[in-house]
Amino acid sequence: MIPVYVFEGKRTKILLPLFALLAVCSIQILPTLGVVHLFDWDEINFAEVAREMVISGDYSVVQIGFRPFWEKPPLFFWMQALSMKMFGINEFAARFPNFISSVITLFSIYLVGSSLRNVRFALIWVALYFGSLLPNFYFHTGLIDPWYNLFSFLGFYFFWEARNRIHFCIYSGLFLGLAILTKGPAVLLIFFISLAIAWLIGYRKIIPSFPCVIALIFSLLAAGGSWFLYLILTGHSDVVFEFIRYQWRLFSTADAGHRGVWYYHFLVLLIGCFPASVFSIKKLFSKSDCDGFSTWMKILFWVNLLIFTLVKTKILHYSSLCYFPLTFLAADYLMQPDISRKLQKSGFLKILLQIIFWLLVAVLLLLPALILFLQYAPAVAERLPGIFFQQMLQMPVEWGVLDFLPALILAAMGEFGILKLIREGKISGLLWLHFAVIATIFSLSFTIIPKIEMYSQGKLVAFFRKVSATGTPVRTFYFKSYADLFYANVTSDSVGRNFTPAEYTSINTPLKFAVTKLDHVNKMQKEFPDFKLDSVAGGYAFYHSKINR
Repeated sequence: MIPVYVFEGKRTKILLPLFALLAVCSIQILPTLGVVHLFDWDEINFAEVAREMVISGDYSVVQIGFRPFWEKPPLFFWMQALSMKMFGINEFAARFPNFISSVITLFSIYLVGSSLRNVRFALIWVALYFGSLLPNFYFHTGLIDPWYNLFSFLGFYFFWEARNRIHFCIYSGLFLGLAILTKGPAVLLIFFISLAIAWLIGYRKIIPSFPCVIALIFSLLAAGGSWFLYLILTGHSDVVFEFIRYQWRLFSTADAGHRGVWYYHFLVLLIGCFPASVFSIKKLFSKSDCDGFSTWMKILFWVNLLIFTLVKTKILHYSSLCYFPLTFLAADYLMQPDISRKLQKSGFLKILLQIIFWLLVAVLLLLPALILFLQYAPAVAERLPGIFFQQMLQMPVEWGVLDFLPALILAAMGEFGILKLIREGKISGLLWLHFAVIATIFSLSFTIIPKIEMYSQGKLVAFFRKVSATGTPVRTFYFKSYADLFYANVTSDSVGRNFTPAEYTSINTPLKFAVTKLDHVNKMQKEFPDFKLDSVAGGYAFYHSKINR
């Protein structure tokens, strides 16, 4: 007999869905984790923090280049460090925590959906989340956001369900605190603005009693503030102050290379959360809801989206907390009693679904086709702007018929599912469409993505791996990278970073190797004549020091 689990008064079979989700995630995610190198900047940045924790044994202060790093709290890095203890310091270990996140996230969606509605709703919600592009893709990465989104959503869910029950307020505060300990205090701003809006529009019963508020605050501070308090008590208050200043700078100014138009995140969610985004639109803009939780999710969606629309720094995953409410509302739309008729009659939905779908297919088809064309038409490639980009495309990367497989998978299975949805009104078409997205991301991990990585940083990573065998310091000049730390296996004794320019040519400076992009070769030769050019490859120039150290 399968054990059962009591979740909000409803008996939910626990082992069968858990093992089913574990099997699905294992098949679709696990084989992809170590296929390509970590990508600069964020993936390598986070993995390097964890690597430095492992080799230094210092798990309390977050470091990059063995110097304090105040951009992120440590919880996700602790997960990566534990993974590296288990699997070694490599790409698989850096991304493995998000595999765990995928199973827990989908299982949480199943339990919450079953509690709020029924098992059918829960399964549709799971399919929408796992079968949409970016929510699925992030589970394959070494980025913080899957865990941050999960903790934040659970904090919102338990707060809604609290109804003056202290233990639920404790759960809410705990998960909100874990979200803070994962990524920072932005979730508090989103939470309190959402709470104020809910109160203003009439959901005043959402405000818990005073004892519940105290319990929530206590658990939030215990989970989210413990690390910051520890830093202050151990003499690292400067890290806390710099962390606060950095968070403010993200909101008030645009980081170089991360600017964007004001509607940036609207497009990211519309295209990146396909197909769930299409089914959520009518719910997002409707005035009536079947219950208060739908309104609570709508508030979470709009508050998060509008905050990061106002934030000047535009990064793809800043709006990723919207994935939970967006997919919930899409499931809500698809659970309507007359949904088959609505799917057949909704001209707007049909058109938008087909436009985004064929846009994605076209991108997957044109990308390998365009690169193949540029490889066989060097005269055209030489006219592209920037010598770095020109040289990068001259890399001997082999493209073939298999690289068109992701587009063909998406086109065949996806269109079949869409036609079943919009012509026959059958929800089974949704499963075909989602399976097409899942299979496409899986095939991309073995075809196009490794080739893109070879173009963007293949020679760079290969050089750092070669240097790591010598145990000597290396540094990038005139461009930002964390690959020189992670892949050169830098230690605290050979870090070679944060010297002033004059010190790089000093006889006492241990730096022996350097890298720059081809755009900066003349500048490198002028400012650092003691470095000799060794080779040029993949858009990069590689140097060694002429000083005999």
